[in-house]
Amino acid sequence: MARLATAEEIDVAAGVLARAFARDPVLTAFFGAGSVETAKMARYFELEFRIALAGYGEVWLDDERLGAALWRRPGGYPEPMSLQLRMVPRYLRLFPRQFFSASRSLNKLARLHPREPHWYLFAVGVVPEATGQGRGSALLEPVLERCDAERLPAYLEASSEDNARLYARLGFERRDDVEIMDGVRVRPMWREPR
Repeated sequence: MARLATAEEIDVAAGVLARAFARDPVLTAFFGAGSVETAKMARYFELEFRIALAGYGEVWLDDERLGAALWRRPGGYPEPMSLQLRMVPRYLRLFPRQFFSASRSLNKLARLHPREPHWYLFAVGVVPEATGQGRGSALLEPVLERCDAERLPAYLEASSEDNARLYARLGFERRDDVEIMDGVRVRPMWREPR
């Protein structure tokens, strides 16, 4: 079962996603792999969660706090330029050496991002010891049900083939893959309401 996270649970949700993404090909290209990098990833997700909770999206947790999802609401991505500029010093502290390559990669994705109103799945993950139990799908269900009820599409960028297969089972259709860095590909996916 999934529920909206509270502001007091941001650290927990950020830690969950950092553990879930510790081997993710996209984020490890930005942060590297290892315990220090996982801690940096947690701080990154904490920043993103705070942006979402400032009115740009929603953070979901499963009941056992072993999985988390970050959605951006229609119109919640990209954030206003003033907020983006205020975030630059924080991002520079998190990944100073990779900041410019990460910025180029994210700008490449932003150019492909759909312009029509939609829910954007920024990230969803489950800690390694709890994968394969349906938690990821359960975290997505409330927003996907809302998409269907409100007749709104959903969008995401899958970072692996395994993830793309999971999202396809939930009704997402793959668009053209994009190489965002040398050897690092993402798979944009779109879901029409059912």
